[in-house]
Amino acid sequence: MSTDKTNNKLSTDKTNNKLNTDKIVNNQNGKFNIILIGLFILLYILLANKLADILSNSIVNENEKLESYTMYVYFIGIMGLVIAYFFIEDQKNNRGNHVVNKGLTYGSIILLLYTIFFYWDYLGDYSKLSLLIISIVGIVYFAYQ
Repeated sequence: MSTDKTNNKLSTDKTNNKLNTDKIVNNQNGKFNIILIGLFILLYILLANKLADILSNSIVNENEKLESYTMYVYFIGIMGLVIAYFFIEDQKNNRGNHVVNKGLTYGSIILLLYTIFFYWDYLGDYSKLSLLIISIVGIVYFAYQ
């Protein structure tokens, strides 16, 4: 009889522990998801910078290299926003989609702001104009959605 009570108690404890673990992992506003989103943002920004560095590495002139690097980073940021907005559905019951969607969205916004503020002096006039037009069109589009 004592063994049955012990087995039932162990089974109940395991079930409760699994339920508590599922609540922590699947909680959309939980600390675990915030950490995952933060890591995704960091990795996305590092990937975008390295990819832009590799793509602009073949240019010999330093000014042209910086300008192409900046345009590549900006383009990768725009692509991240487009992918997050149109192709990855933010489902509250699917943690993977939620983390990737929020990570791409916030990472892209940080990347775009970083590009505009820190590399503005290295851009030519036409590049500045194109970045401003793309940014304004994007803001207007998202504002009226």
